Amino acid sequence: MTNAVIAGYVRSPFTPARKGALAKVRPDDLAAQVVKGLVEKTGIDPNAIEDLILGCAFPEGEQGFNVARLITFIAGLPRSVGGVTVNRFCGSSMQSIHQAAGAIAIGAGDVFICAGVESMTRVPMMGFNPLPNPELYKAMPEAYMGMGDTAENVAAKYSLTRADQEAFAVESHKRAASAQAAGKFTDEIIP
Repeated sequence: MTNAVIAGYVRSPFTPARKGALAKVRPDDLAAQVVKGLVEKTGIDPNAIEDLILGCAFPEGEQGFNVARLITFIAGLPRSVGGVTVNRFCGSSMQSIHQAAGAIAIGAGDVFICAGVESMTRVPMMGFNPLPNPELYKAMPEAYMGMGDTAENVAAKYSLTRADQEAFAVESHKRAASAQAAGKFTDEIIP
């Protein structure tokens, strides 16, 4: 069995959802810039890439269709590079890594790009038109539980107060902003 390794990584910058510098940027365009930047940074031969495996929690609107395949075209990758969009909601991008590692392990390819795209500005929370199955919703409403409800359940289970969570989040954002201002993320942020 072949071991998989991560040979390079980059990401887009974080900006406020509706007021940030990226609010007017299409998610497929932003992801294509990141993919193109990764290929340039690593120096990998684009013809060696088997597939772009891309996580997306809400693949609709500008990040709809098979957005992974569309991103390969926008990024200028060869048409021989496949593209597959993976949906596991908040775990979608992590799932893309698992799928690539599994494919490498069984010999189904050597080079994959794993990524994720999600616009919190251009696709609304829960998507454009959520229509749960009425019978399933009646029998099992938890099947449609979102991250907000999940977070509340985890907080109750582990006795985490909202104040504790907010303090943790504020401190995390302060540290990230400080690290970014100090140039510690310069090599990984594209554009």
